[in-house]
Amino acid sequence: MTILVADPHVDSAAAADMDVELLNLQEVMNRSDFVVVACLLDNETRHLLNPTRLALMKPTAFLINVARGPIVDEEALIAALREKRIAGAGLDVFEQEPPDSANPLFAMDNVISTAHRLCWTDSFVDAVVKDAINGIINALQGHLPDFVVNFEATTHPRVRAWSRAV
Repeated sequence: MTILVADPHVDSAAAADMDVELLNLQEVMNRSDFVVVACLLDNETRHLLNPTRLALMKPTAFLINVARGPIVDEEALIAALREKRIAGAGLDVFEQEPPDSANPLFAMDNVISTAHRLCWTDSFVDAVVKDAINGIINALQGHLPDFVVNFEATTHPRVRAWSRAV
């Protein structure tokens, strides 16, 4: 298998070290049997895969998006799938999250959709449980948990009353 990559942040030497072929996005779209979207969502990548780029794909190719839904123009993807301009799609993210149950993608026989649970491995769950237990132990001992999401809450009088860390 040849792995084709389009990444503006990877140079040719790094691509060679990873044994991948670095191309521009248009070439990747044109040559690939499977296009896997695995980039971050920002202003540059929103609708990165638009009608023009989806039209570059082979009619036998599959699009797999495991990144963020808005990277793919969902309306354009639905049209490409309906018109059989691409063979199919595997999606665990959608342009609207949570997706509407009436989303046409859910009724298509050339689409496989799953929950966005890439990180839910045994080791991830073990780490979450350990962090939660350690957080409870820290709180019972008068210390803040290691991972405080809303640090402003630590200034609340009830938290200040039991916590030696604030």
